[in-house]
Amino acid sequence: ICLIRFRAQMANLVAGSGKDGKLTFYVASGTDLIACDLNGKSDPYCRAGCCDATGQFRADDDYCVKVSKVAKKTLNPVFVWPKYYENVVPVERDAGIRVEVWDHDAVGKDDPMGVAIVPFSQLESQTGTELKHLDVPLQPRKPGEKVSGTIKIAYIWNSKA
Repeated sequence: ICLIRFRAQMANLVAGSGKDGKLTFYVASGTDLIACDLNGKSDPYCRAGCCDATGQFRADDDYCVKVSKVAKKTLNPVFVWPKYYENVVPVERDAGIRVEVWDHDAVGKDDPMGVAIVPFSQLESQTGTELKHLDVPLQPRKPGEKVSGTIKIAYIWNSKA
């Protein structure tokens, strides 16, 4: 499976600590996602990238938002990425990862299935060279949207003292 990876160059992630680091991550899978199609399934895909302190994709880093392939007729997708990506992105302490999950529709607009935002500070506490996994519950993008399930983010945080 070819997966997407991002490397974010952190500058003084922890205030006053002088710590820098590099984050490599990908969205591996989803579990118990909401059914959006008449067949009781969905055709999920996700968009992933760095976000600013407000949780929005960074406007100046559109090239860093990547899109997975569509997983057909499933509520428990394994996300496949079309090719390997690696971007080095300077980020602020309060920034993070934003993942949007969508249901692909052949006709009409794609349906939102939820969003997950993980602050870099949450990942920074788990340093090392081993691949770690974090299950993140999906949240509605807007009030009133129905969502369910979690996504699994796999990551490595390498900290420099």
